[in-house]
Amino acid sequence: DPKPRLDNAAKLNHNRTWHRLPQLLVKFMSQDRELASRVMDVAKEWENHAGLQIVMVPFDSKRDAQIRVQFSAKNMCAIGTDAEDIPDYKPTMHLNVARDTHPVLFRRRVLHQFGHALGLYHEFLKLPSEVEWD
Repeated sequence: DPKPRLDNAAKLNHNRTWHRLPQLLVKFMSQDRELASRVMDVAKEWENHAGLQIVMVPFDSKRDAQIRVQFSAKNMCAIGTDAEDIPDYKPTMHLNVARDTHPVLFRRRVLHQFGHALGLYHEFLKLPSEVEWD
């Protein structure tokens, strides 16, 4: 499997990264430990690029987590440290994966949403003004 690339497909917003933390804590708002474990296996690929460790906090732990994942019918995520503005009882990431999601799609969705959680946004959101549209 190819590793995620930080190229023209995504841009880093340095003001929203977790650069001050050695670890990014992730809590799943579901008791499906098998699915959470599979998500973490993929999400940890970002450790090779992000300069921090991605650590899962147990579901029943009182410990706070910067990223709180809810399995959902949609995919959306707070960009980086914007997650700090979301109350602790609410998810910062909605992730549309299930045990039967095709492995390629599963990996793509997890890497994409965790990229947002790390502070990456879509390149097309910052197009130069001189682009001429047809």
